[in-house]
Amino acid sequence: NYSLMLKPFVIGKFHSINELDSMTFSYKKDLRERIRFLIIDDEPFVYLEKLRNAKFNVTQIPDITDLHAIAEYNVVICDINGVGNTFSSEYGGAFVLSQMKQLYPDKQYAYYSGKPIYTTRMMALLGNITSITKDAEIDQWTSYFDKFIENSANPKFAWKQMKELCVANDVATFSIARMEDEYVRVIKKNPALLSQIHYEDYQIKDELQTLLKSIISNLIASLVVATAL
Repeated sequence: NYSLMLKPFVIGKFHSINELDSMTFSYKKDLRERIRFLIIDDEPFVYLEKLRNAKFNVTQIPDITDLHAIAEYNVVICDINGVGNTFSSEYGGAFVLSQMKQLYPDKQYAYYSGKPIYTTRMMALLGNITSITKDAEIDQWTSYFDKFIENSANPKFAWKQMKELCVANDVATFSIARMEDEYVRVIKKNPALLSQIHYEDYQIKDELQTLLKSIISNLIASLVVATAL
């Protein structure tokens, strides 16, 4: 029954994403195997096999020449140094990550570096991309990976991604508020119905719709059920 989504909107009565704090969410048990991680590092990643033994689905490549090669991955983690030689940028992995995020803003990204990052330009390229300590121990890397997996199944995190994309694409504030209202109501009823959201009702362009649907698809694939506390 999709009638809930078609309920008239009343100014001042919109639901807020913070309402989901009063709910608990159940996730699929095999997410370590389902969520695909890509590590880009020209040196051997010391914990690769240990992470695989812990059932994480992780692949390492020494460098990247085609940005579309990350299409099949959910999380991309990139070293700053020794990466991105094809792109001839002095900013290495920082430049590569910035380009990836432009092309695939629906994914999660992180970086690490064996050297301090001082330049303003490099920090600007990295923006709000997650920073990981390169010499972290295996328990810390496991925690990082589990946090990325948790994000993939977190409705609030998914909405944060969606809202950032809408703002970046100049979607009207009122339309974003309406979409948030619908998103929260559907999560409360049945998250599987998120795939039925009609983005054209919010004047969302086709290209942005594709990105939003990708985020929703990943969320639905990870989330089992949402219940009130």
